[in-house]
Amino acid sequence: MTNRLKKIGGKLAENSFAKLLKQIEGRGVLAVLVINRTCPECDKLQLFVSNLEQGAIQKAPNLVLFYGYSSIPIEQGEAVAKAAEKRKERAAANPEETEQNNSLSDTTVLDWETIPEGHGYALFTRPDEKIVFRGDFDHDAFHTTVLDTLRRFRTSIRTLPNLAAKRRFIEQQGTGILVETHGATPQSKISAVEAEIAPYMAKLKMPVYFLRSITQEISYYQNGQLLAKVKGLNFQKLLKKIPG
Repeated sequence: MTNRLKKIGGKLAENSFAKLLKQIEGRGVLAVLVINRTCPECDKLQLFVSNLEQGAIQKAPNLVLFYGYSSIPIEQGEAVAKAAEKRKERAAANPEETEQNNSLSDTTVLDWETIPEGHGYALFTRPDEKIVFRGDFDHDAFHTTVLDTLRRFRTSIRTLPNLAAKRRFIEQQGTGILVETHGATPQSKISAVEAEIAPYMAKLKMPVYFLRSITQEISYYQNGQLLAKVKGLNFQKLLKKIPG
């Protein structure tokens, strides 16, 4: 089996992959996947991993995938995540205090600080940039999201995980273009829009984000304010609406 596909376990800190990310920076994407044994939908994630193990990883030379398993009950996931967040806040507020824990980690279970509820995945395109899909994410979209990220990692086009990330973008007064597609949008159409946008990236001097949504539209935000929007995926039409 290639060393780009590896089953992992144990208790991992948020920055556990820092060294590996420096090694692959600019040359590939790291996916870290936590498959939940209590989630029937996670069979779709397991199928993707199994296909990679059977040789499909050779068709994705820029992909590094680490995966592991968790048995945290899905219904308890949110409570586990909130408790983990409180522990991080306490640690940040009291850096001089260290938690004493002499118990050995169970290496058959993946317990990663980034996904404390034990259900989801993260995609790293560089050491300082990761896209995290946690909790109630679209299992059917996992395969295409990984392929989309692989296709985009050498470009300035970025991916947002969901509508919640769009809301955070607006709340944080972000500036950029958001391209929203839905489950019925053909992959060929998404690729075509990316190819259409790519030549304009240097001139636009702003990030472009693609995300899965409930609609098809392209919008332009400046400092969190919506300044232009078009229904459908007509990028040229949006360009005419952007000032300057």
